[in-house]
Amino acid sequence: MANFIFSKDAVDKEGSLYKITPEADASGFAHGFKTISCTEDEYNSVRLVKKRVQYDASDNLVFEDCENISWNTEADLNNHIASLDDDEMTTFIKAQDFSGETFPLNKSIPELYEDKGQTFTSHYVQSNPLDFT
Repeated sequence: MANFIFSKDAVDKEGSLYKITPEADASGFAHGFKTISCTEDEYNSVRLVKKRVQYDASDNLVFEDCENISWNTEADLNNHIASLDDDEMTTFIKAQDFSGETFPLNKSIPELYEDKGQTFTSHYVQSNPLDFT
């Protein structure tokens, strides 16, 4: 069990997600935030940038698919990767060969990164609820 931590009083507000934490206990976020438990699959769908999440008035999680996770051809994927700003992940992913993939391919860039043996850390991941940096 993991948790999504949202801005408090942000019902049905896109962009209200503050952090995600793989720990079952997110009590350190109790003040000023809305904490909603999620499954590991839900956690990973947001962590790997496949879905966006918000919550409704009944505290149900509402998911929406992210764009740019479907590639019709290897050329489409390579063109998108070439357009990304360089950071540790994109520098690594730009050097990879995707000719062995089956297209159309429905994976996010972070998912492809993990498929190549790397660990993607979303900017939303917060493992220590007392560390707000």
